[in-house]
Amino acid sequence: MWLSPVLVLLVIGLCVALSMVPDRYWMRDVRGNQLKVFGQALKKPDMMSMFRETEGAGGDASEPDSTGDYLASMRRRPDAHKGSYGEGAAGRGGVGRGGENGPEAYVPGQAGDSSAAAAAARAAADTNFHSVAIEDFTPQHIALSRFYAKLENARKGNLGRPLHIAFLGDSFIEGDILVADLRSGLQREYGGGGVGFVPVATEVDQYRATVKMKSGGWKSYSILYDRHQAYTLPGMVFEASVPNPTIEVSATRSYPNILKHATIGVISEGKPQYEIYFSTKDTSYVRHVDVGGGDRIGTERMVSIPLEADSLGDFSLKFTNALGLKVLGLTIERCGGVSVDNFSLRGNSGTVLQRLNAEECAELNSVRPYDLIILEYGLNVASDSTRTYGWYSVEMQHAVSRLRQNFPDADFLILGVSDRAHNTGAGLETMPAVLSLLSAQRDCARKSGSAFWNVYAAMGGHNSMVQWVKWNWAAQDYTHIGFRGGKKLAEKLLEALDYEKRSYYGGE
Repeated sequence: MWLSPVLVLLVIGLCVALSMVPDRYWMRDVRGNQLKVFGQALKKPDMMSMFRETEGAGGDASEPDSTGDYLASMRRRPDAHKGSYGEGAAGRGGVGRGGENGPEAYVPGQAGDSSAAAAAARAAADTNFHSVAIEDFTPQHIALSRFYAKLENARKGNLGRPLHIAFLGDSFIEGDILVADLRSGLQREYGGGGVGFVPVATEVDQYRATVKMKSGGWKSYSILYDRHQAYTLPGMVFEASVPNPTIEVSATRSYPNILKHATIGVISEGKPQYEIYFSTKDTSYVRHVDVGGGDRIGTERMVSIPLEADSLGDFSLKFTNALGLKVLGLTIERCGGVSVDNFSLRGNSGTVLQRLNAEECAELNSVRPYDLIILEYGLNVASDSTRTYGWYSVEMQHAVSRLRQNFPDADFLILGVSDRAHNTGAGLETMPAVLSLLSAQRDCARKSGSAFWNVYAAMGGHNSMVQWVKWNWAAQDYTHIGFRGGKKLAEKLLEALDYEKRSYYGGE
């Protein structure tokens, strides 16, 4: 009889221990892929939920959600947005117009919503938002000088190639949230087109705002879980596990023209010869790849294979004789203007950038030279159990130093962490760790000679995340923004970039 209470205590202890496993590690293999039982993901037990007060549907947000469910159930898919898709649709600050560049942003109280509550929400939103300037800590105010000079050359068509921006971050920007609208705004002003770099596969392919990807026959490796592969900016490597792997790309309803007039590039390494069967609605041909030949961009180690069609739309690639081939991803861009690459990696704190392989980075820089590198990290660092983040500043200074060595022609812009709410028992409030982490990130920018932009302030400051969730601009995990919130932040970042440019070029 005495065994029964012992067993009960053991079961309770096991459940408590399981509930303490961080979400980003729950039911995942060594590469970070989610494990399922009979096709279903197992929910982590939460033994403390009965004692935790929640507000609305939000609950506690002490751990960033890493299951991907927030994209499916907490963020609205871009295809589901309602609004104007026509040319010249009204956009705030010139960002988020319809047509080729995507759907109109949702703003509480917008046209068609005449309720008093919605109008009040719209007025509150306008009141809370103000411009947040980029901070430059260099003595001569030159943190972004090379970037702005190249940006003007890109506008005039004198750069000879697209201006390349690498936007590195975590799950805050996955699915092309924020980045898609930043890209669209820059391309409207300075020219260019396409979506930039896209990996062979991600966990959120079906929710990406700009293009949808479908691939088969590839084995993935991540710098977060693997130490055997050599990694560069994407943090991922895809190896062909069958002789004939495939990749399919299609535009979304939100960005129906994003593939038009673009050139495809396949960034590959590890196999000297293979073939690509390239197919669109109107064109199909076989491209023989000989890394030692002259019909490619790059070196004998890493190459970018250009693929062109008279009128590019949805397309597919079938590789033959490709077993063992390693592919970083595809590039989809026009010949000039601006191209913005989204290098989001869920669960990444940014410190892992110190482990980037110097040779791989040099190879990538020869194939795709970068002019600006934006760093967006912090969601996976902020914690209720940590109040000081001087260690994080030091680690990220090392990471920026590593990046500068490997991409010497790039300027750097560090984004401070966004607002994030947790449950205090009396309600949801900004985590105290957010301000401490912001201070560490600003310190990193100051000591590394980088520019800095405060996302927390751009959102509205203290408790802004709580308000954003009410406006349906952020997910109910009170950590991640949605597509609507991403469009708002993109507006503010574009304003800040334009304002900062005036310090170099006056009122132009």
